[in-house]
Amino acid sequence: MAAAKSKKKADKKADKKAKKKDKKVASAADPFLGKEVGLYNPTVNRWLRVTDKGGADSPAMGFFQPQWRWERFVVKDLGKGHIGLKNKTTNRWLRATDAGAVDSPAKGKYQGSWKWERFEMHNVGGGCYAFRNPATNRWLRVTPLAGADCPAKGKFNPLWLWEKFKVHKL
Repeated sequence: MAAAKSKKKADKKADKKAKKKDKKVASAADPFLGKEVGLYNPTVNRWLRVTDKGGADSPAMGFFQPQWRWERFVVKDLGKGHIGLKNKTTNRWLRATDAGAVDSPAKGKYQGSWKWERFEMHNVGGGCYAFRNPATNRWLRVTPLAGADCPAKGKFNPLWLWEKFKVHKL
């Protein structure tokens, strides 16, 4: 009888632990999960995009144009406060590499083994967000010359301007 009580107690404890583990991690991305968005950097007046050849850059400027397809991302919930940024038109995932590059060679359904295609979305104030890849510890940015890369590592510096994005729901 004592063994049965002990087992019940252990089962309850395991259930509580599992529920706690399954709890969603609050994230700045929560209002955008499942939504199609455009990522705009107001400092350089550019929109981030992925290409059909697996690249990433930012040649588009000004107001968002409805005909743009590569500048659209669906914010995918990858769990533990992480998101993925997938372009439906190219079927590609944006990523930040450990060498500081930004590109999009991965296609199709998200694979759990992918680490560079994960981002944490941070509210950095002024209606802007920054995107950090936890595996590389690098921050996504666009450049004034229509590029996209991620050379900055470590803690976010509020003086960084190219790493700040307005997230526009489309």
